[in-house]
Amino acid sequence: MTGSNLVLIVVPIVSLSALGLWLGLVMYSGAHPEWKAHRLAREAAAREAAAVAAAEQAAVPAADRAADRAARVPAGSRKPVSPRAA
Repeated sequence: MTGSNLVLIVVPIVSLSALGLWLGLVMYSGAHPEWKAHRLAREAAAREAAAVAAAEQAAVPAADRAADRAARVPAGSRKPVSPRAA
């Protein structure tokens, strides 16, 4: 076997230190999943906004919604759609 006896001492120490550091970083990142909390908060805010919009839309009577649609689009402003346009 070639090489010095110093390698037999240095390699296990360095490799075990690197392995310990790696495992420590993995344990730390597993204990602090901040990305997950941000994603859950964003999804909860989106669900809440959708629920509020649905509640507001349900509160407006159907006749008022039809009147709003008619008020937004003047009667003569729509162009006829040809079958090829779709």
